[in-house]
Amino acid sequence: MDARGKGDRVRAQKLLRDALAKAPDDHEVHGRLAQLLAEEGDIAAASKSFHAGAEGYHAQGFTDRAIALLKQAVQHAPRDA
Repeated sequence: MDARGKGDRVRAQKLLRDALAKAPDDHEVHGRLAQLLAEEGDIAAASKSFHAGAEGYHAQGFTDRAIALLKQAVQHAPRDA
């Protein structure tokens, strides 16, 4: 995501949310948004996106990527294991 790479987190979040509005099951977008939300401190919303992303990756057969997202989720919310 170009906006995130340039440090414009607000714009990056908006673009990702816009993408999810069009494709709510896009697990890759959920994974990217989750990271931004967690870094901003919105742990509850980040957790939902981490889990949605992980479920999507797992459903596509990318269990290793699903596990990686869940590990990130636990780093930000240890009680959400």
